[in-house]
Amino acid sequence: MNETTKPESLLSMQFVRDNYLIILIFLGGLCLRIYDLGTESIWYDEAISVGVAKLDLFEQVRWSLFRSDNNPPLFYEIMHFWVQIFGDSEFAARFPSAIFGSFSIIAIYAVGRSLFNKGTALIAALILATSVFHIEYSQEARAYSLLALMSLLSSYFYLKIISSQNKSYFIGYLISSSVLLYTHNYGAFIIVAQNIFFFTNCLKTRVIGELSLKKWLGSQCLLFLLYLPGLYLLWKHASKLLKGFWISEASLYDVLGYFKIYSGYYYLLILFFIFSVISIIALLISPKVRLKPTADYSSDLPLSDYNRLYFILLWLCLPILIPYLISLISTPILIYRYTIGGSVALYLLVASGIDRAGSRKVILFACALILILAYLNIERYFTVVGKYQWRETVNVIEENAGPGDYFLAYPPFEIMSGDYYLKRKDIILLPLTDNFVYSADIGNKNLWVVLSHHGFANLDRIEKILMNKYRLIDSKQFKRLNLYQFQKK
Repeated sequence: MNETTKPESLLSMQFVRDNYLIILIFLGGLCLRIYDLGTESIWYDEAISVGVAKLDLFEQVRWSLFRSDNNPPLFYEIMHFWVQIFGDSEFAARFPSAIFGSFSIIAIYAVGRSLFNKGTALIAALILATSVFHIEYSQEARAYSLLALMSLLSSYFYLKIISSQNKSYFIGYLISSSVLLYTHNYGAFIIVAQNIFFFTNCLKTRVIGELSLKKWLGSQCLLFLLYLPGLYLLWKHASKLLKGFWISEASLYDVLGYFKIYSGYYYLLILFFIFSVISIIALLISPKVRLKPTADYSSDLPLSDYNRLYFILLWLCLPILIPYLISLISTPILIYRYTIGGSVALYLLVASGIDRAGSRKVILFACALILILAYLNIERYFTVVGKYQWRETVNVIEENAGPGDYFLAYPPFEIMSGDYYLKRKDIILLPLTDNFVYSADIGNKNLWVVLSHHGFANLDRIEKILMNKYRLIDSKQFKRLNLYQFQKK
């Protein structure tokens, strides 16, 4: 009985036996991303996602063009259909991100098998599945987990068109790369890394494996045409950024700290550093020639070890280096969560080092150590409140406010967060501005003020003005929020 005549149940059992480890890793990562998904409050960025998702598709494009969000509209459009079907609760709003983050585990496994071998792929999937950095952004109603997934898929199909002339890989590359670019502006740095890798290799030869210069230029021209509307959006966003952006300038020390964030823990950072060095040394000392499939490599990727390392380092470093250099000469644009698409390259580099480190016992010990240290990260993540406690704050207001009371949010944009939770229609929700503070007459009504902790917000000044003009009745503190109840003096 050959493969084509085997009963479907036997083929399914065979598939499970051959892939049970990655299935277990995927299911574990999925559970971590869904666990406690709706426990913490929605905060401002997520409130933006939900608010924009409720607009029609045309209005979403107008939002992206004329508001200061500076993101492509694709994630909002996905959320638009999701919210219409499943609602906008904390759990429902975050669930797409959890799914994207979970499928990134499968995607990094596929990339690891193409670039290295099954052992490296499994280790990389394990690191990603238990990464508290990725778990956190898989539990946030923003585009970051989709950015990571599309970075992996674009890179996977990029490697496939190097090793095969199959047209389906070419189509897969165009689709995944287009989705990547429309997911987040930082997706462009992944495409830049791919182009630098190709053209620097073309200095030696006009062909890399099955990928010719003509074919690559054709793919980039098609990608350019598909992204033309996005380029207009990018130009609009860049024009606004030149007038100033909320991100503070990153120092070199901050940039190096990104690797600690990717690792999640100082001890994990040390471990990742050791195995990254092992990987770099092992890949550099290998013969810099076209590799044939061997016991060490299950893929037929026609790249030397040197080029595999070069590809990983470009993928890891350029999403940090390019915006860092832009920040030095222009408006600061670098923030760690935007670089999530490059962080997965670190996990592949570390996994390669573990796989090359020695015997099976050494590999199992390293994986066990990663799991133990990751558990400490994950336990802390799930037991410590990290997001702004808007739900708890608004509950206090709704339970104690009288009809016609005022609810003010500061900074003014935080009105989106207040609006997400405020259910009572007899409470007047307004952004707190200088105009209100100096000119409003609240009569005998209560003034409920929520001051939200943002690095650029001058809370002391606002609090002083309020104390001078109104009589403080009560105050409470929540995670990153201060709640005040005032009355007229």
